[in-house]
Amino acid sequence: MLADDLAKAIEGVLGYWRFRLRCPGACLDATGRTALAHTLTCHPVATVTRAIDVYRATRWPKDLPPLLVEDVAQVLGDPVRVGSLASGSPASLLEILADARPQLVVGDVAPPVVSPEEAKVRVRKALEAFSVARGVPDELEILAVVTARYPPSTQALEAIARLLAWRADALAKAPTGRRSPGATLVLGGIPGSGKSSALGRAVAHWPGRDSARFVEADYVAAIPLNAWDHNRAVHAALAGVPLLALDELGEEEAAIGSLRIARLVRKRHNRGGVNLLAGTLTREQFEARYFKPLPALRSRLEGQAARGLDWWVQLPAIDFRLPAGRAALVALARCRPELRRTG
Repeated sequence: MLADDLAKAIEGVLGYWRFRLRCPGACLDATGRTALAHTLTCHPVATVTRAIDVYRATRWPKDLPPLLVEDVAQVLGDPVRVGSLASGSPASLLEILADARPQLVVGDVAPPVVSPEEAKVRVRKALEAFSVARGVPDELEILAVVTARYPPSTQALEAIARLLAWRADALAKAPTGRRSPGATLVLGGIPGSGKSSALGRAVAHWPGRDSARFVEADYVAAIPLNAWDHNRAVHAALAGVPLLALDELGEEEAAIGSLRIARLVRKRHNRGGVNLLAGTLTREQFEARYFKPLPALRSRLEGQAARGLDWWVQLPAIDFRLPAGRAALVALARCRPELRRTG
């Protein structure tokens, strides 16, 4: 049975959320600020975050985290800090709101409030800065997909969503105490087919501090694993980050560079990491470049395929940067793939 303080914290959180469910498009008015301030000022942060975990386990509303972010933007007026949380878990969102206690409404004192439109602009700009800090290319087309609440349902985004769902299901079926299963996906396609945008969105929306990174293949290929402390630190960081997006496969020049990439992917797969790879290579070219020097990588990825998820996805030959491709992009359904951490 829940302790009294936890039960009261849950009621406080639900009070704020009920307001948001009734008025999802409304500017955060005095009623909402009061409910939010009451929740944060009357209960310790640890208790509030635990209350969220308890509630989320049963019926966490999918649209509430972004609404909560917009409310933070209205109250704090600090888009950079807000953006650093835009990809965080619901618990981390409440943690930063705790830092905003002095600026929240207390009694009859109301903080400055911006319009919902301005709040969304602040969140978008902050999420763009946050994404670029994680290595996502600072390109208009990529960042548009990264920051969209409902992005076009491209095959690249759908493939990543399937991988994460497969990994979550595998983890749920694994014995208690087992680490998350490794998951590797390679997107092959022509330039402009949505590979980089899909990788960027996955990186930007992966929760947790320092938990995801976007790099290009030639960056990994150029770093030797030798006695230099800096090189070892870089390799350790890339091997240890929960999600790694590796773009532009095949552009590394030397064979030794391809071997370094293959070794990194194998190590991360063995450790339970998520590897999202992309390039203009065909499947046959990928296998010749990365499986031939390291047969153990083939074994890992074919084993994943045998467990229900093919490691290769060939994207349609559509360049979304060209007029015909843009028209096809507009015609796609809008979706919201689940890109949350699954273990």
